[in-house]
Order: sequence, then C-alpha cells, then structure tokens
Amino acid sequence: MISRRRIALHSLVALSLLGIPLGARVTRAADAAPAASPPRDILLVSFDALRQDHISAFGYARPTTPTLAWLASHGTALRDVVPAGLSTKTSLTSLLTALEYRSHRILEKNEHLPPAITTVAEALREQGYATAGFVATPHLSAELGYDQGFDRYEDFAKTGEHFVGAAEVRDQVLAYLAEPLPAGRRARFVYVHILEPHPPWLDPSPWLAGKEGGKRIFSCVEMPPLAKVAKITPERLTNLIAKYDGAILAGDTALGAIVDKLRETKALERTVIGVTTDHGLELLDRYSASHGWNPFDEVARGFVVLYDGSRRWGPAPKLQARNVDVLPTLVARAGAAEHPAFQGVDVFGAASRVPEIAIAEGNHCAAVRTLSHKLIWIDFPPDIPFPASLRRGFALFDLRTDPGEKKDVQAEQPEVFAKLRDAFLAFQKDVAGKVDDPADPKHQQGLSPEARERLEALGYVE
Repeated sequence: MISRRRIALHSLVALSLLGIPLGARVTRAADAAPAASPPRDILLVSFDALRQDHISAFGYARPTTPTLAWLASHGTALRDVVPAGLSTKTSLTSLLTALEYRSHRILEKNEHLPPAITTVAEALREQGYATAGFVATPHLSAELGYDQGFDRYEDFAKTGEHFVGAAEVRDQVLAYLAEPLPAGRRARFVYVHILEPHPPWLDPSPWLAGKEGGKRIFSCVEMPPLAKVAKITPERLTNLIAKYDGAILAGDTALGAIVDKLRETKALERTVIGVTTDHGLELLDRYSASHGWNPFDEVARGFVVLYDGSRRWGPAPKLQARNVDVLPTLVARAGAAEHPAFQGVDVFGAASRVPEIAIAEGNHCAAVRTLSHKLIWIDFPPDIPFPASLRRGFALFDLRTDPGEKKDVQAEQPEVFAKLRDAFLAFQKDVAGKVDDPADPKHQQGLSPEARERLEALGYVE
C-alpha cells in the first residue's frame, strides 16, 4: 500500500518538473474547498417521571420500551445521568438551557424563565436551525417564557384542563415533521415533552390484573402520613405499578410513531436523537409516591439513550453525566457549534470536563452523587410528616455494594463523606449567595388559572 506521504512527495516532484514553484497555489475546480455540509437534525424527547429500573431496554422484565430498546441497540445509552432537580421545573429548565441549578435557581412552578437566559433553542436558531417545541407539561408553558428560541411552540394551553396524553403530542409532532424545512433553515431542532408515565395513569395497561378505580395514590408532591400509606394493600400497589408500566408503554409507543415518521420521510439517518427523563418517581419504595421529596436513586438517577442516524455512537464513556450535558452532547454530534453560555459539556468529546460530583436539588432535600457513592441531605420542615425510616441531616451510601441505598456508611468512609459534604455545602453557599432581585422577571406571578388547574390535574396542588 502506498502511503499518503509518498503520494505527497510524488506530487511535489511532479510540480517541480512542470516548472511550478513549490509554494505556488494551483487553482482547479477539483481543489476548491467543498461547501460546509449542513448540521444534522436534532430530536430531543423527555419523558416525565420515568425511572430507569422500569425500562425494558435496561433489563426490566415487562416489555415497556421497545422503541427505546431499538434506539439503544443502534446507538448507546448513559445510565448514570443526574438531573439538576428532583422536580420537573428545575430539571427541565437545566435540560433546555444547559445551565446548572445554581445558575438559574428556578424551583417554583410559577417562576418564569428570564429573557436574559440563552436557551439551547436560541443558540441553535442563531445557527440556522428551524426550532420547534411540543410540551405537554404546564411547567414549560409559553406564558412562563419557555418558548424562548422556538419558531413554533405548542404547549397545549388552548386544549383545556385535561391531561395531555402522549398520543395528542405525537399527532402534533407528526404533522410538523411532514412539513418541508422552512426556507433559509439548515436543519431542525425538535423538542418533545411527553407527560407519561407521570400520574395520573390514564392509559390502558396490559399488565393490570384487576379493576383499579383510583387515578393515583397520592399527589405527586405529597408527603403522606404513615397511616395513609398503611392503607395501600399489596393488591392495589401491584395494580398501580401495572398502570405506571402501561403509561411507560404508551409514551414509548408515541415515540415509536415519531421514529417511524423520520424513517418514512428519509430523515432518520440525518437525525441525532436523545431520549431522557426529568427525574424518576417513588412507587412506595420507601415513604411516598412522589418525586420532589425523594433524593434516592429511584428519583435522582436519570438516563439518556442516544441514536446517531446511520452511525453508531460507540461505547459510552464510563462516567456520570448531568442532564445539563444532554443537549451539548447532541449539539456536538449533530455538527453544530457549542454556545459559550452552556455549562453542560459534550460527554463524548470532552469527558475530562464532566465534574465527578453532581448535585440534584429537591424539596428540603438534595442528592450528591458520584459513580461510586451517594450522599443525601434531608431537612423536611416540621409540618411535613417525617418518615420513620429516615433521619434528618446526611446519609452516605456506597453504590458499589449497596445500590439500594440501605446502609449509611459515613462513619466507615469518613474521607468520602467529607468530600461530598463539602461539595454540597459549597453548593448551598453558592446558591444562597445569589440574592434575587424582587423585580427579576422570573418572579412574575403570571401563571394563568388554566395552567394552575392543569398542574393540579397532575397532582401539583397547593
């Protein structure tokens, strides 16, 4: 085989024999620099409250996620992705802005996204992307500023107070994907938020063993008294888990229709796809059926499945990512430019920049996580029923030997405990040191009565 170096030397000799100076530029049509190829399309899909131990693509017994399984088998997956928050609002704000919680500090359901924050959609639109968002959750409504950077934004605000199911979101996305790319745009960025499997679980479930009349056990933000938890029979819990799994299947089926549409329109091979969640959901594993009050891994451990058109991603790096890293990773793989405001990083191209420690903010609790260890902090207020299985303050778990987070090892591993505790205290100090101006746009009290009612339908009650 002739090396490239020998070919180059032969070319130089040929030029000199023709009397052409070696430093001269020879202009031919074949030598002209090719036009820069357009970046690829980006599809980001987030499911609400999807815990990864109920995903069949990751080994769950029930076939809840055939579409995710196909995407993962033709791409890859990161199974340790820590959300910025244990609630939808905080987590999805970080996902769509690539900013850590300590930077945006958006926690409450009626807080607005300040116009000064650059969203990933804005960064991509500046690069010639057509941007579209289809979001079922009222937490991301346009009236709260989350349409920033989107050419088209469907938040279903005009559809009434009902639960916006995956099929309704699917139909809007399919109609959009059938449209031609707008003139002057180079590619598409499409964000899809699917409420399933967040309660209430209204989808039919093939695993439901008996009739189940209740839509949910508790409010998703409720810390129930022990007496209320004790009334949940094993049969009812079995049925409710079956309903949860049925909701996962409904969401995955909607995702499958979207993937099929991309395949039908010959767009799948040029599309980079990421599928993730905002957080998980406790299913009475410990003390509730909520998410914001639970810093354990059934809530605090997320994931992302990545698909790269006709090319495989290759092995996922052995690291823990954050959900702020999801979009920067997709942007890099699509061939678009990273925005300087992003605090998330491309975990494949810049793994060394991914912090070892990630922190998820919750309701009077927090999760401080590495690949090997997990520190939780709990300080529930006095008016909240405090579970007998918990204690206030810190607890440290060694995830290598105790993935179920049952044994506190802070006494046995004081150096690890001190490292994670100090990281958390520095995080708290950083957040507390940023005093909000009451005139900050994020504090506008503009949540409409319709949006409040939709949130209440999801279990977000006062």
